[in-house]
Amino acid sequence: MTGISILASELNAKRLEVLKEAAPSVSRVAVLWDPATGSFHLPTLRSVAETLRLELQVHDVTGGEVLSKAFEAAQAWGANGLNVLASPLLHALRQPIIDQAAAHRLPAIYQWESQRGRAASCLTDRFATTFIKPLPDSSHAS
Repeated sequence: MTGISILASELNAKRLEVLKEAAPSVSRVAVLWDPATGSFHLPTLRSVAETLRLELQVHDVTGGEVLSKAFEAAQAWGANGLNVLASPLLHALRQPIIDQAAAHRLPAIYQWESQRGRAASCLTDRFATTFIKPLPDSSHAS
């Protein structure tokens, strides 16, 4: 038998663990989820969240027009972390998501690497955890 496995639900759950390790004060995690990817991700994610004593609030993202509403709802709920689940749609929306996470000062983890100069990324096996702080200005290095 041949084939491939993306392991998306396991990787999404692992990213939640990495977020908690990188930002131990995180207790309420907003989750951006593309319903078109199926709900099979969510039981594994909820199980890991329970083990880590994290509360999750899942936000359906069906397009760029709902991002602001998802972030506003997360802020109203008191989210202090963000996990963006793997999805082609969410990958396409990565820059607005990074911008919103920065605006709301949320430690966040994604399946892609940040390309913004103002976000410092710590990569561990392609798990990008973005901490919202400026990068040192290397143009004035001696």
